[in-house]
Amino acid sequence: MKKTAAAATVLVLGIVLINSCGGTEAPESDVPPRSYEMRGMVRQISTPDAAERQIWIHHEAIPEFVDIRGNTAPMDAMTMPFHLTEAVDLSEVEVGDKVSFRLDVDWGAGVPARIGNLEVLEPDTPLAFEEAGTEESAEHGDH
Repeated sequence: MKKTAAAATVLVLGIVLINSCGGTEAPESDVPPRSYEMRGMVRQISTPDAAERQIWIHHEAIPEFVDIRGNTAPMDAMTMPFHLTEAVDLSEVEVGDKVSFRLDVDWGAGVPARIGNLEVLEPDTPLAFEEAGTEESAEHGDH
């Protein structure tokens, strides 16, 4: 389990690195695009004048995440930055809000992971921040 979590962490760091370097060349991958319905808590929102619109979310685990090679690589709950599509309206979103969102992943795109839809949840919505494939849950915290 720890080996899979480490692989998922390396994968996420790779996405962040590609995104932060401004690279627009798409990596080679024949993995079809996928979408993941996710939930989490907003930790940070980029400023309106930022070059890239991003939001940092502590998200629940993604047990069925598929990596650039097409392998299932369960991703533990963690806080990470996400790029946003132009369709996402952040006017009603604040740090500390619990949200549901659709993460669209296309390994052949210049920015492979983007949030395509984001919705604020009720404040009392329970969230589970655990390792992928476990039943532990915690209301708050970072891994």
